[in-house]
Amino acid sequence: MKSRIDGDKIYLRKLVESDAESIAENLANKHYSMCIPTIPHPYTLANAKSFIKGSNEQWESSKKFQYAVVLRQTGELIGCCAFTDINYEHKRSELGYWISKKYWRQGYGTEMLNLMIGFAFNELKLHRIAAGALAHNTASQNLLQKCGFKKEGIQKERELLFGKYHDRILFGILAPK
Repeated sequence: MKSRIDGDKIYLRKLVESDAESIAENLANKHYSMCIPTIPHPYTLANAKSFIKGSNEQWESSKKFQYAVVLRQTGELIGCCAFTDINYEHKRSELGYWISKKYWRQGYGTEMLNLMIGFAFNELKLHRIAAGALAHNTASQNLLQKCGFKKEGIQKERELLFGKYHDRILFGILAPK
């Protein structure tokens, strides 16, 4: 599978062990745990190392493709994105992602999603990509819609985070015909 996808301002590449420190530093902010239920808080270097190891094992079995989002100009890791729950029979997958807070609203998220969408439809030959965002994460919802995802529904009180239930908004995009 493609271990690098090049864009204009960023590129996506397979995670490496040396990414752990940057990932841990970025995800230490509680905001990420409030928006992405699979991210524990506090997030530690051990969490990052385990995440990278597990992601790369799943990569080898083609069950998950986890990418680092890297600035072309500096080589800095500014986020991660992944296709998870890939179903080759039904040609579908779920997309997840995060971008470092200091790089929000600068076009990196849009470029990342567009690279992933192109990869899914052109390389993986998927028919459908699903994504979700918690109801309070309007920035992520807006990003998904900007990149062509359509709102498909709401899962009421799906996630329990820090003692409170949160709705999850469901999105999807289909391959062009």
